[in-house]
Amino acid sequence: MRTSVATVAVSLLFLLVVSCREKKGTGAPISTATMIGSESGVSYVDEHYRFGIQGLGSRWRLLDGEERAALLPDASAMVSKVGGTHGAVIVEPYPAGSLDEFSGLIESNMSQVAADAKIGERREVDFAGGKAHRRQVTAKIQGIRLDYELMTYLHQGMGYQFIAWKPEDKGDRSSLDEFMGAVSIEEGQVSVPPPPKTPDAVGLGNRIVDGRFESAVSRLSVAGSGPWSLMWGQSLAATGDDAEIGMQRSDLGIFVVADSQPVAGSAASRFLAAVDALDFEGGRSLGTQRCEVAGQEVEFRKFVVPGQPAVRIYLGHFVNGGRGYRMKAWHLEQEGADHGAAVAEGLAAFKLLPDEAASALRAELEALPDTAGNTGEDFSIRGGVYRDFARGLVWRSPEGFWQIESGDEAAARNSDSSLHATHLDSGLTLQVVAEEAEEVDPDGFHEHLVGMLKEGGFEPAGTELAALDIDGHRVRRSALKFEGEDAVLEYHVATTIVGGTAYQLNCFATAEVMASDRAAADRALAGFSFPGKKLRKVETRSGKHRDVRMGYEWTLPTGAVLDPKPAGNVISALGSSAAYRVKNGMVTHIAVQAGGSGNDASIVSKMVKDLFKLNLDRSTGGATPDRVENIGGVEASVRTGLSGKDPVLIAVFRAGGVLHQVVISAGSEEAVESLFQTYRSGFTLIP
Repeated sequence: MRTSVATVAVSLLFLLVVSCREKKGTGAPISTATMIGSESGVSYVDEHYRFGIQGLGSRWRLLDGEERAALLPDASAMVSKVGGTHGAVIVEPYPAGSLDEFSGLIESNMSQVAADAKIGERREVDFAGGKAHRRQVTAKIQGIRLDYELMTYLHQGMGYQFIAWKPEDKGDRSSLDEFMGAVSIEEGQVSVPPPPKTPDAVGLGNRIVDGRFESAVSRLSVAGSGPWSLMWGQSLAATGDDAEIGMQRSDLGIFVVADSQPVAGSAASRFLAAVDALDFEGGRSLGTQRCEVAGQEVEFRKFVVPGQPAVRIYLGHFVNGGRGYRMKAWHLEQEGADHGAAVAEGLAAFKLLPDEAASALRAELEALPDTAGNTGEDFSIRGGVYRDFARGLVWRSPEGFWQIESGDEAAARNSDSSLHATHLDSGLTLQVVAEEAEEVDPDGFHEHLVGMLKEGGFEPAGTELAALDIDGHRVRRSALKFEGEDAVLEYHVATTIVGGTAYQLNCFATAEVMASDRAAADRALAGFSFPGKKLRKVETRSGKHRDVRMGYEWTLPTGAVLDPKPAGNVISALGSSAAYRVKNGMVTHIAVQAGGSGNDASIVSKMVKDLFKLNLDRSTGGATPDRVENIGGVEASVRTGLSGKDPVLIAVFRAGGVLHQVVISAGSEEAVESLFQTYRSGFTLIP
């Protein structure tokens, strides 16, 4: 079952980094110690779910519907505090079961979705005239350790989650308690609000426009209607299913997800047989139900899976146009309740695009810039290029829609993997494992890996693979096969040793995919290079500051001195900060990975601009001028004003999924403008 767990909207951590560090005698810009989040604070009562968030001061801000939908779509309300604290309320149907069961379910889900989650002792507390459960939680999200305070409560057939979180700060949880002290349950009958429209967005090989999801890869098309709404992005990820798109009906707590895979030739029958064989341990069969999906009748098997609470699951599948489609629906099991008709209604909303429409969509999406990306402490993914600074490795993806994962995402696929990349059309997957290998024989290393795989059930595929020369290094390859329940996999073991590091650059796909395009794996491997220690995250030399990890460089003015103070832990995990001083002022550049796409960065960029406007207007004593300038080939919003008595300029722009912020302070408006023009003329984006 999917019960929403607010891990963290990483993109919202911008509240920690929007201000420049205070520097004595330089006319420092507004700091997080003095900034406000809103003019009047937060006083909010939800008219449908009848909860309140009230009494939070001007340091707090209530996110609007667009921001909430883009950043934490499962939340009914969300607030942020300058300094990095966030709070959210998530409500969903929970018509049966006890508070103990609901609390246990939420805690279990949080353990699954948050790395290294440590859940403290559950405490029963008085709340809204009844009993609630509170507990402290710590977890790691994208390399950042977070403190949580979580409270669960049942009211009028609904389960309420009140969650507050912030970057870990030993001993200081006061802002989390501040949020918890502001929440309440108000009088009145609870009702389920109409679902909001899903914002337009572009994903990998798919998009949402005017509330309709369309995929050029799977050809799936579906739109929310009536009580049904789309699940996409973070909302879909919270289900724990590796699906492409989903639908939910909030009033009944029904969820439907869909995924597909290529199933050419014999893979089609294996796919159908594997889904038919899928079972749930301890599950009780309820027979079958036939539902319309994509214009055809599909048989769904129904199960009740025991637990606290029990869950009813519907599983169906079909094959169309060389792809196999898996459909899954679920809801809480309720005595005397049968939601089969509602599930059928949700499934009937899924359609398949005609070939001509899918081709036109593909052409449109391929023409767009690649804004998908991610950043970790030692890696970056930007514009289809993966850089691994710890292992001295670069990979440039071939043409097509590639899902590229690293860090925690890759480790979730394989604990030893640093890169996991999948071509969404064919299913061809590339997986990288790197390890130290001083004085290791390359051929011996390769044979050892092949032997281990054979011991694990792999067999020779009967195909001889020649060694490749990649970036001047010999990459040895062997072809193996593995007969799985749903497909025969062809697995290419590819190894090389460069500079004391042994690399496994393994490719695999179904045997049919490999046979249909023997050069596909070669093209994927050709994207590798091995710069080793020459690949640096940041370097400053020859008068240039170059940040390869975040994708920019700027020329230092004559006489400029780089600020040696390192960025904080949060900025280091999500991005970087650099500053230089000159005689008459200071320039600070902050670059942060604002979510996984340009959609996320666009929303966060707007939030940052609004926050700066509010505080500059307040500090200046009136409306501050705003203009658009070109920085590095992209449009930037530039605002000038006063911080105390000192002139300041703040520029905000985004490149793909990276949000850039520039803060310039000096003793006069003329000096600020001169520093900005010097900075702007020397700034360049790195692809």
